[in-house]
Amino acid sequence: MSRRATDEAPSFYLRAAVDLDESSTRSLLGEFPEAFDLASSAFSAAQVSGWSKGIVAAAANLGFFCVALGRSDEAEAHLAIAEQQQFSSPSYQLAILETRAQLALARQDYATAEQLLMSGRSLVRSAATWYSLSIAETEIRVLSRQERWHEAIKRADEALKIATKHEVRPFLVSLQLRRALAVAAIGGKLRSKD
Repeated sequence: MSRRATDEAPSFYLRAAVDLDESSTRSLLGEFPEAFDLASSAFSAAQVSGWSKGIVAAAANLGFFCVALGRSDEAEAHLAIAEQQQFSSPSYQLAILETRAQLALARQDYATAEQLLMSGRSLVRSAATWYSLSIAETEIRVLSRQERWHEAIKRADEALKIATKHEVRPFLVSLQLRRALAVAAIGGKLRSKD
């Protein structure tokens, strides 16, 4: 219904909002190229409408999708745009910080990834639960890459309690899987490559 409304009576703000929503849904389904295209469309529409929050959301999402697609240099450019906007919130600051940590993780720069994640601890309390769980999942990945299995399990347990309490189901499976990989690695039967 919303997509049809944007086609019939174009509102750049509405188009940006609908494209952002669909982009998020596509990313949850693992459809990163499609999510990227929708976030690009949302970014353009948000720019035309002057919607600063939409620009931040789209640019931050584009950065994240670029990391998922292996386009690190492009990710940095999108994150820089997101940081230059007037709008800011703890949730988006965490999203940008986490994406930078994921870039460091991709470069196998574990110290930087961990430092970035630790620097966001103060923001976690005032951000939406989704973002704090996403940070936790990235932290577990960093710990696992360094074979710090006991810490990874402890962090997974903490995050699973939060995800269960707030019924954030998309994280339950991935956190349980990351925990299981760490437990298996301690038993010496499995080495995590993330």
